[in-house]
Amino acid sequence: MTEEDLANFKKQFEGFDFSGNGPAPFVPSTQWQDVPDNVAVPPGGEYRVDIETGCRQARWDNPPGPETVIDRRTGKAQERPQTGNVASQQNQLGADGFSSIPNGDPPAEQKNISASKAPKIDIVLPSGPVSFSDTAAKIFPVLANRRRYFVRDRLLVEIAYKKLMKDKQLHDVFQLLEPDAFRIRIEDDFTCWVWREDHGKYIRKPSRCINDAARVLLKSDAAFQHLPAIRFLSAQPVYTSVQGNLVVLYRGYHDVHGGVYVSHGDKEHPIVLPELQTAIALILDVVKDYDFLSPSDKSRAIASFISPALRIGKFLDDADFPIDIAEANESQGGKTYRLKLVCAIYGETPYIIANREGGVGSLDESISSALVAGVPFILFENFRGRMNSQLVETCLRGTGTAPARIPHKGEVQVSTTHINWQLSSNGLA
Repeated sequence: MTEEDLANFKKQFEGFDFSGNGPAPFVPSTQWQDVPDNVAVPPGGEYRVDIETGCRQARWDNPPGPETVIDRRTGKAQERPQTGNVASQQNQLGADGFSSIPNGDPPAEQKNISASKAPKIDIVLPSGPVSFSDTAAKIFPVLANRRRYFVRDRLLVEIAYKKLMKDKQLHDVFQLLEPDAFRIRIEDDFTCWVWREDHGKYIRKPSRCINDAARVLLKSDAAFQHLPAIRFLSAQPVYTSVQGNLVVLYRGYHDVHGGVYVSHGDKEHPIVLPELQTAIALILDVVKDYDFLSPSDKSRAIASFISPALRIGKFLDDADFPIDIAEANESQGGKTYRLKLVCAIYGETPYIIANREGGVGSLDESISSALVAGVPFILFENFRGRMNSQLVETCLRGTGTAPARIPHKGEVQVSTTHINWQLSSNGLA
């Protein structure tokens, strides 16, 4: 560090106590320098460990201001210390800037208020006297309140918006909460610490959740006890009956019917239900350009626009629903278009499956992907030949659940009572 650099640094910290009565603030620099254990430095720099001393070191091409450095002892940005006060605080925390206690229970966790983020909660990861169960019992009640992580059919999931699926379309889906992702997610809400034993004392050190710990935490009883249950996703508000009252479920999580999450539609813009005759005219207008072979065909087509609302709203409980088949005697007759119109009314994009036979990418594998994702509409497009799938039969006439295979994880049971099945064809065998 040059004399000019030193002069500039002192100018930035005019009024700070450099007398030795209190710890000097850490100032980001273009030069390599030791990083004290009691500070958290801002991102964007280069970092290394001095092999000889074991000290952390850092430097920045464009050094940020000293106010971006967080004092771990207070959880706040560095302040201009007053002589005596800082020394007293340091004595309480220990010479290394971390609280330490003899072998035994760690102290109570405290709030960590970041200078630039919402307050985080201190959490001690499994280490020393802290078990996996102890950590899980503190993490998952907090995550449960976020309404971002859920339990679905004994699977821990989060909601992924506009995810590109195997049908090459974007869907709002359930996504398995993997250990690698969980390691990042907990850092959004918690500041992680571990206990390290040193000469008969437990010293609390900052840390990150490792993959093995994340995997065990995700299998803990606390995860399944505290995270809310969820059964299906809906892109638009859901009209349903709750305790005998007709209600509209708007955006957010609702603890009804096994758990419902609505991704669009706010209470501030309530849905205005049309008069009955107006509603009938709107539905008839959708199919006015179709040439149906018989009045009964037209009736079934009209019913296909209503039945998803009955299924999603649980007005018929978990009754079996047939496949909505659109068949035409000529190509380009608008059969698939009608099915997509049904989905569009509910703000959904159908998960499209093409007919394949056996092997990787088979029909049942595609169905399994759709089941695990939790999409409400599954469309077999331009299906030809024989529909020979025991999995489809189980979904349509089973017990409300069906086996689905997850790559590298084996088979799981998932709910099927929310799915609307569709099929377009020029002729089934």
